[in-house]
Amino acid sequence: MSGPVREARPQWRKLPSATEYHAGEARRPGLPRLKTAIVALPVSALLLVPCFWQSRIQAGDLSSHIYNAWLAILIEQGKVEGLYLARQWTNVLFDIILTELFKAFGPEAAQRIAVSAAVLVFAWGAFFLLSVVAARRPWFLMPSVAILAYGWVFHMGFFNYYLSLGLCLWGLSLLWRPAGRRMLPALSLAAIAWVAHALPVLWLGGATTYVWIARRLSIKARLALLGVAAAALLAIRELLVTQYSTAGGFYQIFYLTGADQAWVYGTPFLLISGWWIWILVGVFSREGLQSSVSHPAFQLCALTALSVVLIPTRIELPMYPHPLTFIAERMSLVAAVTLALLLARAIIQAGGYEPEAAARAYHYWFRSGRCVFRVPLRREPDAEPAGRSDAGIGCRDSRLSAGGGGAVLWRRPHRAARAYRGPGLYREVL
Repeated sequence: MSGPVREARPQWRKLPSATEYHAGEARRPGLPRLKTAIVALPVSALLLVPCFWQSRIQAGDLSSHIYNAWLAILIEQGKVEGLYLARQWTNVLFDIILTELFKAFGPEAAQRIAVSAAVLVFAWGAFFLLSVVAARRPWFLMPSVAILAYGWVFHMGFFNYYLSLGLCLWGLSLLWRPAGRRMLPALSLAAIAWVAHALPVLWLGGATTYVWIARRLSIKARLALLGVAAAALLAIRELLVTQYSTAGGFYQIFYLTGADQAWVYGTPFLLISGWWIWILVGVFSREGLQSSVSHPAFQLCALTALSVVLIPTRIELPMYPHPLTFIAERMSLVAAVTLALLLARAIIQAGGYEPEAAARAYHYWFRSGRCVFRVPLRREPDAEPAGRSDAGIGCRDSRLSAGGGGAVLWRRPHRAARAYRGPGLYREVL
C-alpha cells in the first residue's frame, strides 16, 4: 500500500529583477558592427534624399544663414566698409561651418553639405540614443526619426539649435550608462554643441544629472525625485515670469508630445503620434503603472514634456539685444525624441520586430506570470510530480493538471504566479 502523496516543495532560484527583466537594462546582442555599417549606408542615403531632390533647400532661416556667410567673407576680404565681425560664444557653429564650405565649394554646394551633415548628426544621434535605451537597434523606428529630422525645426531653418540637439543626443547616449572612457567624448560633444546653441546643452545637463541620480534610487524614491523635479520646473517658471518679460500660453500644451513637428506635412501625420500613444498605453497596462512611471526613460519624457508646457516660449533677457523665442516649439522636438525612447523600449521589450519575436513574447508572457488561457483543473495524485504538468505552465494553479474535458476560458492576465520574496527572489514552482 502506497504512502500518502506528498506535494513537491516549491524551489527557489535567483531570477532577474523587475528592472533587469522588464525595463530592458540587461544587454542584448545586436547586429554585428559590420552589418550595422552596411545597413547604415543606404539608410543615410535615403535620409539625405530631401536635401537633393529640389533645386534648392527650402528651410526658413537657411537663407539668412547663407547671406551671413557671404557677408562674413566680404568683410574678411575688406570689401565692405563700416562692418565688422562680432565674436560670440554660442549660436554660431552652423554659420562657421557654412562660411568655410562657402569659401571652398560655393553657396549652392555649401548649403547642401552643411544641411546634410546636420541631418545625419541629428538622425543618427537620435537612433543611437534609442538603441542604448532599448538595448537593441530599433530599425523599425527609423521612418519616425526621419520625420522628426525633417520636422518643424528643420522647416524653420533653426540649424544651430538643430545641430546642437543632434550633438547632445550623442552625448546623452554616451552618458546614459556612464563610464570613465565615455566622459571625455561626451563633454567634448557638449562643448561643441554649446557653440551651436545653449538650450540643448542645458537640457543635456539636466537629463544626465536626473538619470544618474534616478538609477541609484529605489522605485518609491524615484517617484519622489520625479515630484521634486516637477516642482523645480514650476519654480523656474515662476522665476522667469516674475523677473523677466515673457510670453506663452495654454497653446503650449499641444507641443508636449512633439506631434507639431510632423504637422508641417499635414494633419494625417498626426496619426503617428496617436499610434505612439496607443502603444504606450499598452505598455502601461502590461507592465503596470508604477513600473512604467518609475523607469528613467519615462520620467525623462514626462519632465521634458512638462518643461515644454511650463517654460515660456519667449523670454527677453537684459544681457541680449534680442529675445529668446520659439522655446516651446524647439523643445517639442526633444519631447518627441524622448517619447520615441519609450516607444522603442516598449516594442522591443514586448518582442519587437525581431526574428525571435514570437519566442520572446511567449517567454515573457508566461515567465512574468501572465496566463493567457485557464483550463479547469483537478488534482491527479498518481500523475507526474506537482508542477510538472504542461497544462498549467505559468498559471497560478500550476500544481494541478488538466482533466475533465473542461472548456478553455479567457481571463485577464495577472501577476500572481510569482510571489515576491526579497530582492530578485520569486517563488516559482519548477
